[in-house]
Amino acid sequence: MKSFRNSPQRSKLLSMSNVVYALLTVVALVLFMQDAQAVFGTA
Repeated sequence: MKSFRNSPQRSKLLSMSNVVYALLTVVALVLFMQDAQAVFGTA
C-alpha cells in the first residue's frame, strides 16, 4: 500500500487534477467578475 501511495504515477495524477481544479476556479472567477461588471455597468 505504501509503495502505491508514493508511486509517481499517482502523484502525477493528483497534481494534474489540482491544475485542472485551479484552472476551473480561475475561469469561474473571471466569468463571475465579467458578469458582476456587466450587472453593475447596467445598474
